This record gives sequence, structure tokens and C-alpha cells, in this order.
Amino acid sequence: LPPGAFAPPPAPSRSLVPPPPPLLLQPPSPPLAALPPAFVGAPRVAASGDDALDVTFQLDGPGVVYYAVYHPQLFARQGNVYSAFPSAPPSLPLAPGPPWPGGVVAAGMVEVADSAAEVTCRVGGGGAGAAACVLPAPCFGGMCGVYPSAIAPNTTYGVYLAAGAPGGGAAVGPPSALPPVRTLPPSAAPRLGVGAGVAPGSVGAYGFAVEGLRQDAQ
Repeated sequence: LPPGAFAPPPAPSRSLVPPPPPLLLQPPSPPLAALPPAFVGAPRVAASGDDALDVTFQLDGPGVVYYAVYHPQLFARQGNVYSAFPSAPPSLPLAPGPPWPGGVVAAGMVEVADSAAEVTCRVGGGGAGAAACVLPAPCFGGMCGVYPSAIAPNTTYGVYLAAGAPGGGAAVGPPSALPPVRTLPPSAAPRLGVGAGVAPGSVGAYGFAVEGLRQDAQ
């Protein structure tokens, strides 16, 4: 080397080069929850006779429709005073069987596989003429002493619908309130119960007594 020059440092040995850090693999992400479908247009409800309601709806994809039929107005008694108050919206889905809170008389679910057409379900009644499905609504509890169906004639009902993910998953959309609808008046007059009759020995010159009076409907 010429005077005053410096020799370059020796190249580092390859054996001194640190190994690359290990590649850390991220755990797989959990599958995304299925989103609930949405209603196409506005669902609608109409009275079908005196003891049934026809509910019509359409979804933008496969899913489940939860429904609840309820009394929009409830009454409370304190002594001889009755107070009326609106019923609270039910939280769908409800339990699979009665009794339900808040004046609900019928509730359940309908699976929708084809989103290309409207679906009409008949709640209550005999089901004659229903376009797609029949949803029974039998009476329960004290209402069975008044009418055999949970949906009675000449009565106003409200309907709530909510769309859920296919297979009844946890994802459920917000409930949709349908306008109240009133069933038709009774198609036949009520009949006396089998126990009604004239009390033995009660016939007199000016009258008689009848016992066991009870109607099979309102």
C-alpha cells in the first residue's frame, strides 16, 4: 500500500450473519356470521275470514322470517276500574310455544328458500286457499273458554315480522310493524253449550230457570 493509505476491513465471515427471523403464521380468521336478508318492499297483512290472517312478504335472499301476532291494546283491572294501554313491541324471535308476553297470541318462524317470489302464509283458520303455507294458531290458556282459535272474529290484531339468517342463525334484522288489521265478524251465530237446559222442577206458572248457559264462541 502507498504511504498513508488504509487497507479495507476484511469482509465478514458468512458464518457470522444472523439467520432470518422465523415466519409467524397468523391463526385463521373465524368465519363471518351470515347476514340476515332484507324485505323486498313492504310486507302486508289482510284478514282471511273471521279467524285467520294472510301475511305476505318477500326477501332479497334465502332466510327465515319470524312473526308475532298480538293485541295492539291491552287492559289492566284495578278494583272496578279498567285501564287501557298499548302493548310493547315483541322482541323477535320469541319462544317456540305459548304463553308469550305482551298480548302475543301466535308466533313462530317460516323458512324461505326462494327469494324470487312473494310468500303468503295464513296464520290461523283452516288453511283453505293459502298460497304457500299454513301456520296454526290454536287457543291456549283462558282464551280456550271463549274461542277455539287464538285469532277471534271481529278483533283487531297487529303483526310484527323480522328477517333472520338462513338456518335460524343468531343474526336477525330489526322488526317490521305491519298496520293493524281487523278480522271479519263471525260467519255463524254462536251455539249454546251442551250443558244448557231447563233446570228440573223450575217450570212455574210465570217462568222457568235455565242452567248451564255457555256459548261455544263469543
